[in-house]
Amino acid sequence: MRWIQSGDLLFVKWMDSSEVAMCSTIHGAYSGQTVQRKVKTAGVWQSKSIPVPDCIVDYNQCMGGVDLSDALIGYYSVRHKTMKWYKTFFNHFVDIAVVNSYLLHKELFKLRQDAAQTKPFTHKAFTEQLAKEMLLFAGCPLDKLMPTPSHPYNMCMPTFYTGGLRTRKSCKRCKDNGMPKVKTSAYCTKCMVPLCYSAKKNCFLLWHTGE
Repeated sequence: MRWIQSGDLLFVKWMDSSEVAMCSTIHGAYSGQTVQRKVKTAGVWQSKSIPVPDCIVDYNQCMGGVDLSDALIGYYSVRHKTMKWYKTFFNHFVDIAVVNSYLLHKELFKLRQDAAQTKPFTHKAFTEQLAKEMLLFAGCPLDKLMPTPSHPYNMCMPTFYTGGLRTRKSCKRCKDNGMPKVKTSAYCTKCMVPLCYSAKKNCFLLWHTGE
């Protein structure tokens, strides 16, 4: 265990199974607390009391909230690669604010008992609603920024015939190129044309691009 202190700021480095470093402004360095660890001595595992800094003890007792926050941030993060370190900091603080507001939304829902809303937003729905309201506040038209996607059956998309693996038809592109015996279980949802669609052969892409 090592530590250095300047005024109320304490920096502690403690060796557990790996090195743990922590800063605190409310703890002393060490008050005599210990934790039990398994130590192998002469080929035999034994329990041993290891001195532990006070801030490590408090962190381990309350770390569930930190882990939950980190997990929620990871689901829908605004962070992206950047060469500017301060942009990473700013984006992370935005993520923290969004997660905190989502947790507040769930707590306020319990208190309000709104009959119009039977359950709180999911994390994804809350994040989407927050983005919409921020765009409206900024005066951005949502119809241009977030257009309604077309129905998938109005677009050329590959899918597979139902009815098991034996449902196969002659590939349209292969047949046009003089190979009528090549069969495939994939077809285009819009053109209704059977086309090879696999990692080795992608007639779906070649046929739609005219190659």
